Amino acid sequence: MLQIESSGGGAGLAAVRNSNNVSGPSLDFGKSRGYPNTIVQSGDKLGVINFCGADGTNLETVGAQIVGEVDGTPGADDMPGRLIFKTTADGASSSTEHVRITSGGQVLINQTSYNTFVDGAGYSQTPLLQVVSNDNISSMISLKYNSGAGAVNRRATFAFVRTADGTAVSNNSVLGEVLFMGEGNSTLEKAASIRAEVDGTPGTNDMPGRLIFSTSLNDADSPTERVRILSGGEFYVGVQTFYASHPEFAVNVGPSNLHGVTIHSDTAENDGDLAGLAF
Repeated sequence: MLQIESSGGGAGLAAVRNSNNVSGPSLDFGKSRGYPNTIVQSGDKLGVINFCGADGTNLETVGAQIVGEVDGTPGADDMPGRLIFKTTADGASSSTEHVRITSGGQVLINQTSYNTFVDGAGYSQTPLLQVVSNDNISSMISLKYNSGAGAVNRRATFAFVRTADGTAVSNNSVLGEVLFMGEGNSTLEKAASIRAEVDGTPGTNDMPGRLIFSTSLNDADSPTERVRILSGGEFYVGVQTFYASHPEFAVNVGPSNLHGVTIHSDTAENDGDLAGLAF
């Protein structure tokens, strides 16, 4: 065991490689279950970095920790691994896992195993980023842009991007979807979605798009399209096909008790009066 201790600024460890190539110095951790090369098992720790601070009694309390572990069944020239990042909460004496990067590249925040979901098209998806909150005060993701003296049209952006390996995406390609789900008897069910699709033939400096808003009926978990906004601004309610007359606004009556369009005036002096069209 090597220990470096100093009361000044000399408590450090440096590794320098002076070679005319792309390689740099390294710090290697190795683990076996017996000399010389007894194979390790899934969950074995391959290496640990502890960050400790004096607590008035000793230097043994860990404030943060980085752990490398085996993340699957290893074999000859096969060593699946994961990284685990832990921090110690105020008032605690041991660290708690908060971030995990799995062997498959999934980044898990506040959970130790990844989840698989069924998307709006019915495909199983294992998201590369999964965030879990177990309380009511941290269940939000925020993008903040501190503009300072930046231009007024600059902004924080969350982007959905679809590529086609250097070629143009095709008409009707789904560019992105926001899916709203809720737990129903231990399973996640789909309640609503907002989807963006290509709405025509795209090309250089040309990407026509449409938005589709869908909701699930009572006793159902498959969202049905309710509203469609086309690339030209046409607003369709309950209509998926493009009318030959190209109306800006269209409503499909359908086989239900919901018919027509009502414009309602809800002012203080005329509360409940109807204004405009009613069918």
